[in-house]
Amino acid sequence: MARGHDDEQLLNGELARLLSARGLDAEAERRVGKKKIDVVVRLDGQTLMLEAETDHPTQALKEAEGRLRDGLTTGARAVRDLTPRTQGLRHDL
Repeated sequence: MARGHDDEQLLNGELARLLSARGLDAEAERRVGKKKIDVVVRLDGQTLMLEAETDHPTQALKEAEGRLRDGLTTGARAVRDLTPRTQGLRHDL
């Protein structure tokens, strides 16, 4: 397994865990049809999909736009890990 993929899974899991700790319904690495969504957040009947990348931030933006275009979500955002191995993520949230 590639290092970037491991980092992305770590970022997705930690982001979902921290959002959940703040009272949000967040789930990492969820499949919707044939697509893997990095983080799904449900809030007031709406679904927000977060697409995270550690190595290719433009790919996260393309994936987020695709989720909207495909009608999979009511909102999508691209998230880029700006720190090695998600150091500081807890502080950023």
